[in-house]
Amino acid sequence: MGRIRTIYAFKVRQFFGPLRTELGAVIFLAILAVFLLPPIFFVGYFVPMLPIWQSPNLGELFAVALSTFLAFDLLFALSGGTLTHPTEIDFFATSRLRPREYLVADYLFQFTIANGLAVPGLLVAGAGLAFRLGNWVEVFAGIVAFVSFTALGLALGQAVGLGVAARRRGAKAILVALVLLLMVPALHSLWPAFPGYGAVPLPSSAAASLILGLLFGGPVIPGVAILLAFSVGIGAAWIAMSAENVFPHLRPTMRIAFGQMSFQSRVAQQEAIIRGLSHLTRRVPLDLARGSSMGMMTRLHLTRILRDGSVFVVALITGILAFIGVVSRVDAEPSSELAALSTGWVAVMIPVILAFNWNVMERATLWTVATAPRYLGTYFRGMYRGFLLVTLAGAVVTTVAAGFVSLLGALAPVLMSLAACGAAVVVFAAVKIPADAFSLKAVVPFIAVPIVALAAGAPVIGFAILAGLSASWGILAWPFAIAYFVGILVLFDRLAVSASHRFQL
Repeated sequence: MGRIRTIYAFKVRQFFGPLRTELGAVIFLAILAVFLLPPIFFVGYFVPMLPIWQSPNLGELFAVALSTFLAFDLLFALSGGTLTHPTEIDFFATSRLRPREYLVADYLFQFTIANGLAVPGLLVAGAGLAFRLGNWVEVFAGIVAFVSFTALGLALGQAVGLGVAARRRGAKAILVALVLLLMVPALHSLWPAFPGYGAVPLPSSAAASLILGLLFGGPVIPGVAILLAFSVGIGAAWIAMSAENVFPHLRPTMRIAFGQMSFQSRVAQQEAIIRGLSHLTRRVPLDLARGSSMGMMTRLHLTRILRDGSVFVVALITGILAFIGVVSRVDAEPSSELAALSTGWVAVMIPVILAFNWNVMERATLWTVATAPRYLGTYFRGMYRGFLLVTLAGAVVTTVAAGFVSLLGALAPVLMSLAACGAAVVVFAAVKIPADAFSLKAVVPFIAVPIVALAAGAPVIGFAILAGLSASWGILAWPFAIAYFVGILVLFDRLAVSASHRFQL
């Protein structure tokens, strides 16, 4: 155990080193905790009031989320299944260390970073839920079950990854088959002919059944029995793979510390994405001589979003939230007007992700545009409109999937997407945010964009509620809503130009 403890301590200190040496990183996390933990508590407190809590599809939705976690863990196994720093290959792989000792330390390290930030949020949300329902023991037993499920998934990913790294015959085929097996039952919500998670004995469906059984007072023994059976099988596979000499197959999969970014690896990743999309993206040419300068800048940003792979993140988020909107309906009834504020959060995540990708890859290349301040304003206006077109598509899809009582209620997430895009562009144009490490400025988008988006969507919800009171209120609400929408659209168009005057390379 002494060697395992030493290796584990080295990996933890290496990864979380910035928290020990950089005050900004500590303050950054403290600010995030102050702004995120109280809302998380209230989410847990009010979640029993949401339609999804009474939805008969809650078990399917929860199983989809757990299966997605396992699928991502298996996809990570393509890199070898371990989180290995280059220095570990130089020292640990050449020492008298047993392979299994290193793998145990690596497994504990993966468990630490996978749950180190998630567990506090789960505990706070669980406290809110338990405070509302009064079943403290059951709620925290559910959290323990979830953490145990993540431990099982990490062991599975490490075992499969070791087989892939050793180039075992059929290892990649097994990995792909497992991913498909985990995700195919999700199609049951769209095509009932496919068997759902309740009919397929998977670790994710068993964990979902166990946790929901604890929360709602249902049976828990079947879920426990299935998870124990999978634990035995995964444990046997892990023991078999860890008995071999894994050191020749280790890969440097962790080159940076917590909160840092490797520009070299980021550029290599983007080049690989662009090469993979070349057959598609070369059919989307950018003619700089056609149309107005504003149209050219808008097409420039849309083409970049397509070619750098950001469109895949948008599609993933949209698909997940659309699926949640579909399965969370109760008796096929649309959501209430206030549910628009929660569904519209897709409009917050997408612009922030797009803006961070732009900040990493494009900001430093704008020195030619920055020499012409007039066109710099046009550049950020085009960025705003490009973000808006992409985000509106996601907001419309999730709004239709969730369903709303009125068109005014559906207008709220659309306005949230508009305001989130404008706020993201204004923040990144006016504030120079470092992209390679933690910074106090990096917390600004996470605070400003959600607040602005929520503030923009709330008045429309008020209009929708008033319109539902009487026909006369409805006649008055629509002109105000349309004028408000146009005003917000024009406001951020002008704010993008104003923010460009503060732009710094």
